[in-house]
Amino acid sequence: MNKPIAIGTLEGRLSGHLAAALANHLVKAEGSAGPARKGDTFWHSAMTDFEFAHAALEAIGVFPPGKCPDGRTINVFIVDAEQMPDFLATHDVSNLVPEILEAFVRVACGYGGLPDRGNWFTCPEKWEVAMKYLALVGYAEQSGSRFRWTVMVKPVMVAAHLWDEKGQPLDELAETEFEAEVERAWQTMPDTLREAIRSSNIGFIELVKVLALSWKDERWHDFNRDQPVALTGQIPLANALIERARAS
Repeated sequence: MNKPIAIGTLEGRLSGHLAAALANHLVKAEGSAGPARKGDTFWHSAMTDFEFAHAALEAIGVFPPGKCPDGRTINVFIVDAEQMPDFLATHDVSNLVPEILEAFVRVACGYGGLPDRGNWFTCPEKWEVAMKYLALVGYAEQSGSRFRWTVMVKPVMVAAHLWDEKGQPLDELAETEFEAEVERAWQTMPDTLREAIRSSNIGFIELVKVLALSWKDERWHDFNRDQPVALTGQIPLANALIERARAS
């Protein structure tokens, strides 16, 4: 006799797997050994992405608020993480899929090591089941043990501030822009400074100060060493220029 297939909607099961993966990650962040169990809680620590996850899990019905004996209101999970797919499969949560998915990518991509770029990647084990369901619905593609995001996920990634409107990962764009700035700074800097970096005749702190005083608007400027120094990202640039000197 064939085993009956699980009842419920695919969207509900997808939401359940996303919620379960989030719950397991978030309770571990609180110091629990995990997986998330009925009665467990977590605190968002006023961090936007975790506040969003808190709200999404509450909205989807697995993390409602309740009164403690001391009168406080606190959210707790009402089912174990492993039961969330079955629990949500029989609930109408189709209109909440974008919210729980956004919570998932905010936390998993922002803090849990899940790649957000468009190329194929090997998924961290804790997100693998959720990614398989995302592939079933069309938000991702799966090939063997690897996944990649599809254009269907773009609105969620944009809303989560992970992609731009063209579907380009913001961290990848920032990395590309930074690499271009490093090369511009290296190619256009005064020869004396370039040689000083190559020969290690300028210390790291002094290099940071020189960058703060003279590298502005991606151009080199004359400066007075007695000017006050305001650091605005020169430390990563100084490190990158030293690496650039070693590579040349």
